[in-house]
Amino acid sequence: MTFQPLTGPVLDNPTPTGFFVQGHSYNILWLIPSNIHFFGSTDGRPIQLLGTDKFGRDILSRGIVGSRISLTIALVVVALTTVVGTLVGISSGYIGGRLDAWVQRFVEFVLAFPQLPLYLALTSLIPVTAPSNVFLTFVIFVMAVLGWAQLSREVRSKTLSLARIDYVRAAIAVGSSDGRIITRHILPNVLSHIIVSITLAIPSVVLLESFLGFLGFAVKPPLISWGLMLQDTGTFSVIGSYPWILSPVIFVLITVFAFNALGDGLRDAIDPY
Repeated sequence: MTFQPLTGPVLDNPTPTGFFVQGHSYNILWLIPSNIHFFGSTDGRPIQLLGTDKFGRDILSRGIVGSRISLTIALVVVALTTVVGTLVGISSGYIGGRLDAWVQRFVEFVLAFPQLPLYLALTSLIPVTAPSNVFLTFVIFVMAVLGWAQLSREVRSKTLSLARIDYVRAAIAVGSSDGRIITRHILPNVLSHIIVSITLAIPSVVLLESFLGFLGFAVKPPLISWGLMLQDTGTFSVIGSYPWILSPVIFVLITVFAFNALGDGLRDAIDPY
């Protein structure tokens, strides 16, 4: 006996399937109890469309649940980096002078660090025994701290060009406050670039989370993410014997392609340049 895994259809014991079958109970909109499922087996046996992992857990269900963690990390990180980068960039570009010089030196200091070793170093500061929510919050904080600098540099460059436009000078001449000039004249013209940057930054964070999760530095069990699911693909022997555990790669590819297409569409639609 070699214990070699064999893959293929089970012809001697097929699973009958159908639509609108009965299964476990749930509540529609948290109010209406029901046990009817759109697709499933008619004899009550579970169906794993993408197979199971080494512990017998359904990969499709874990991928759907893991999408909430991966996309939550991406959205929260992008929201924090967008707010901080926009405020720092507009303030630095509009005020200028000594403040702009010191802020840009700090931005260059942040951009000069090799990010991947710094991610690994900072995330390793959290003890292994820390709760999963604490570890996840710290990972989001680290990604946000290291991700705002590039957007601030881009917003600053656009603010410098907008501050010399005639209607901004006219607003300064009639005595408008700095806050009104920034919120009414500069920010709306920078907003198109910010929106496009948001849609293009989300795929980058998803890929980064998947890579850090694959190395074991993003999400800890019992939480689940796409990167953590890819830890099972660390050896070639596992991939050769169980190729379906690469299914989380499909989830990542679809998400990255979708947000990149959205960013390209928004760039063509709202970017005046």
